[in-house]
Amino acid sequence: MARIALSATTLDLEEGETAQLTATPLDARGEPIPGVVVQWAAAGADAAVYSVSNGDALQNALEGFAQIDVFRPLERRR
Repeated sequence: MARIALSATTLDLEEGETAQLTATPLDARGEPIPGVVVQWAAAGADAAVYSVSNGDALQNALEGFAQIDVFRPLERRR
């Protein structure tokens, strides 16, 4: 996987609003990679401002700013 394309990189939500986001893993040629799972997480000191549910639904819980990280979990080697 070369990168993750996001449906939005910046959102401005009012308290209580929800936005649906998509993250598409891409190969080096920019082609989607089917079957690759990504995870979402609120990060930083203001992580309580937003919550991520159902894998890709972002909800604004409080007034403020937060960073949302999208990543591919590491696979364990057997």
